[in-house]
Amino acid sequence: METQGWFCQGEFSDEGKSGLIEPPDLQQLPYACRAGHANLVVVTDVSRFSRNLALRVEVIAQLQEMGVGIKVIH
Repeated sequence: METQGWFCQGEFSDEGKSGLIEPPDLQQLPYACRAGHANLVVVTDVSRFSRNLALRVEVIAQLQEMGVGIKVIH
């Protein structure tokens, strides 16, 4: 990520968590962004926000309202 000029301030992971519930780390993401710890969220797939479409849209809207960019990389 440093080659893109990005610096990692933290990592939120859903590794090993069920896709049927909101991952605990996802719950912390908006708080970290509000606290100014991030201005860009990088994900490998937009579904990492949530498999629930309504929740995914809500989280992405919250991030955008805070001025936090979203970058999907594969």
